[in-house]
Amino acid sequence: MKLDAAIIAMDMDDTLLQSDLSISDRTVQTLAAAAEKGIKIILASGRSPEAITPHARRIGLDKMNSYLFCHNGALIITSDTHEIVCEHKLPANVAVEAFRLIIDAGLSCHVYENDVIYVSKETEYSERDYFCQDSNPSSPMITKPCSIKVCSNL
Repeated sequence: MKLDAAIIAMDMDDTLLQSDLSISDRTVQTLAAAAEKGIKIILASGRSPEAITPHARRIGLDKMNSYLFCHNGALIITSDTHEIVCEHKLPANVAVEAFRLIIDAGLSCHVYENDVIYVSKETEYSERDYFCQDSNPSSPMITKPCSIKVCSNL
């Protein structure tokens, strides 16, 4: 059975990205071939635009009319110009209350505000976010460092 696709939308962590947080050449070539056939390629992630952009650039989305779904869909931007298409922010009081409830439950919480990540405790995921934004000039996948602030309460 042949399926005709109009969109390929994919998550990044543990899906598009390899364990070293890179995108394989084979995947880049496959997505380029799909885009040439008119299939829209979309990245979706819990990450910030700053953390998604290097990966979007790697697969050529910076030269396409497509979208990046950031912050778990709370922010949708165009992949080429980063124009905001849709944005839904929690009111500060709701975000603070959710953060407190998550901490009280003993879970980890990450809150993204521009290039700052507020975490209830450092985890492998907060470390991944930091390293995905590190300013290592030898890696084309990486942009600038972000700040990670550990907050046990707000």
